[in-house]
Amino acid sequence: MPTLPRLPRRVPARLAALCALLAVGSASASAQTSSAWSVCFTSAVGSCSYFSLTTTPTLDAMSVRTGTLVDVLVRYQQAPGVVSGLQDFAFYFSPAGTGIDLTPIAFTPQALFGAPPVPPGGEDHWVGQGFSTVPAPADPTENSVAFQNPLFDQFIAGCQGGNFDANIQSPLATCGGGAYRFTFNSAAQFDADAVTEIAVDLYAGDNNGDQFPDIAVCSAPTDGGPSTGFDFGDFSAGDVCRVAPASTVTPEPASVVLVASGLLALGGLARRRRIA
Repeated sequence: MPTLPRLPRRVPARLAALCALLAVGSASASAQTSSAWSVCFTSAVGSCSYFSLTTTPTLDAMSVRTGTLVDVLVRYQQAPGVVSGLQDFAFYFSPAGTGIDLTPIAFTPQALFGAPPVPPGGEDHWVGQGFSTVPAPADPTENSVAFQNPLFDQFIAGCQGGNFDANIQSPLATCGGGAYRFTFNSAAQFDADAVTEIAVDLYAGDNNGDQFPDIAVCSAPTDGGPSTGFDFGDFSAGDVCRVAPASTVTPEPASVVLVASGLLALGGLARRRRIA
């Protein structure tokens, strides 16, 4: 009598669904990339900005990339005796595809690790905008994601605070372990490990006697090469800052929670089967 082939055991629908969730979660986690840097002025202003950037590709129903979930943790450290604050910052990169945010996208930063909370209505105070258009541009800044505080009232200060005068003040400050989280979905397509240059724009204490804060601007490559910019309203111009690698702080993505939930559900299912 011929031996009939053994049919595979039927997989319960719940178990199959959980396995699918785990597969999706693993794929999403592996697609994330994270990098971190410090951008420190080497001249008069003497401050350091710390950025921990995590990027996650966003996909359509056909798994085609449509953009990037951009997630940045930011800390700012003032130099002793100098009141200053991080006003704008930008990442320049080699693009992973083409995408443009036609208008700036407003959002509210999230205060973390004891940083002062962002006042209500903060969604009108910070915006992000991304461009990824040219695979190999002559100007590396043509592919960028920029974060701006257009109302000049929520720049990020350090332990000395952000009160320049009665008109220019900010309640945001990072002292000790405090940080702010900036998150938005951009149409720009890039990965954190493809960032080639970082730019920062600061308010800095008055240096030329006109009773107004000066602007310090610097852009530097992530390989530690020389920068271009000026510090304290042209008090010092040229090579005024350096970018260096720093420790990453990767935010917990929703996919990790999904995987954890799936594992817990699988454990409960196994226990019920043993009891039965």
